[in-house]
Amino acid sequence: MVLFRNSSSCTKRFLVIDEKYRRTSLRVYEPAIGPFAKKRSSESIKHLTSWSLETSYELYGHGGLPQSVLQLQSSFPHSTTFLADLPSLDYRRRDGNATCKDYFPISDALEYTPKYWEWTEDILKHYEPILERAHIRDTIFASLFTYDWQMNVILSFYNHWNPATNTLSTPNGEESVSLWELKSCSGLPIFGTFYDEVIPSADELNEADKKERSFLPKSCKYLFIAFHKECQTIDGDHVMTLQDWVDFWFRDDLRYKVPFSVGKSSGSNKTTYPSGSIDKSRVRSNKFIHPFKELNVPSHMQDEVYLAAFLSCWLCKFVFPSKDVGFIRPSTFKVASMMAVGRQFSLAIPVLASIFKGLKEVQSALSVTARDIPFPIHFLSSWLAEKFGTHQTVISPAKLVGMTKYAGMGLAKHFNESQANALFRDPKRVIFPALLPLAKVVVLCDDGNLSVLKSDYFMCIRSGYLTLRYDDTFICIGFHIFHVHCKSYLSNSVLPSLIKTLNHQMTWEKFIHRNP
Repeated sequence: MVLFRNSSSCTKRFLVIDEKYRRTSLRVYEPAIGPFAKKRSSESIKHLTSWSLETSYELYGHGGLPQSVLQLQSSFPHSTTFLADLPSLDYRRRDGNATCKDYFPISDALEYTPKYWEWTEDILKHYEPILERAHIRDTIFASLFTYDWQMNVILSFYNHWNPATNTLSTPNGEESVSLWELKSCSGLPIFGTFYDEVIPSADELNEADKKERSFLPKSCKYLFIAFHKECQTIDGDHVMTLQDWVDFWFRDDLRYKVPFSVGKSSGSNKTTYPSGSIDKSRVRSNKFIHPFKELNVPSHMQDEVYLAAFLSCWLCKFVFPSKDVGFIRPSTFKVASMMAVGRQFSLAIPVLASIFKGLKEVQSALSVTARDIPFPIHFLSSWLAEKFGTHQTVISPAKLVGMTKYAGMGLAKHFNESQANALFRDPKRVIFPALLPLAKVVVLCDDGNLSVLKSDYFMCIRSGYLTLRYDDTFICIGFHIFHVHCKSYLSNSVLPSLIKTLNHQMTWEKFIHRNP
């Protein structure tokens, strides 16, 4: 019998999973969401003078009379005269001549994992309605492919990137990856529950509310039991590789074989990759039931547990690769189990925060020591393909939208160093920000009744903060929707007409709070 209990040592708290002759201890951190999160007064938070400004606006639906509102202040300083002095990544080390041209400190997050693609196809076949409800179906589909990138293009991008402002320097101004562009490219949802990647306490796992409903889906406990039974102890830490996790849960045959790491353009090969066409007639192996028997999962829970197990793998491998590349993170189990019952999480915001964080860490790695930075480069390379034409598009009925248009080995165009630099130095290239297509002039009013699509757009059209939380790490990065963008774009009639079209006064509560 497996038991969950709390333990503490000095100021540290642990979730202890006990079984006869076996014990697993995992570090617990305070949750930011749910009934066990520390309660904070919203009245005291929203009046922080460094965050907000009280002002008057003529709001839609109030008879044209000025209303007093709290406005979230831009994270960018009002004066930008210092921008010319800020360094891009193309700098020389004081103790040598190392630059991005000499060393590329990025680890490939999309290392080939045998049976992951087969497992993904099985998930897409059997659980599409739940994935649609959680708004993650398209991004899971995108993880079914490889994403090629060309070294000279990536190096040139880094050499034009300013990590102090998270912008790309071009002859026409500052450009950056916007939330809306990331969503359009990847399918990641913007609106949803705050992504809080932490190990839950035993109380959160074991207890229920007044209506006898468990605080967490019951599938969460089975993920921890599987980890407890299969993990190894290395230097005092309990760890389990992604490969071992896939092998435990997916017992079907291997159909796709790749003999080398995917990612960098490596020439042609004869390996067959997934086509994107899901075989609806394929029957599961009779070994499908084995992991549930080993864990004593009741039959009515098996689908939910199986889907949650996959989602934890997907989060670690494709969405949020971390310093533990190649390993399953038990801290994802809580979020994965909630996604498996259809709960929608805000993923685009923390993913963009992780991209900006990774780019900043590249600078640190260049200036200090040579070390690989885990980085979701597949999202960045797809954005470059969309904005700068760095890839060919694939011709396939299964891959027509978003980043999958550029999926597959050999689709990254070849650029020599001079050509790659020219991509970001061409004054004739004007990069327009992606906008929500509107058939007519409308007013978007944040009244709580907007569609998911328009709610996502609402959160993209103003300055704010990108957040990412995992374990004891809290990342908060300033973000500006237009940055400086292309000067020629700002001077024409498109932006003024956009401002007239959209009355986007977002409520403060909606911006800083997430569903518990």
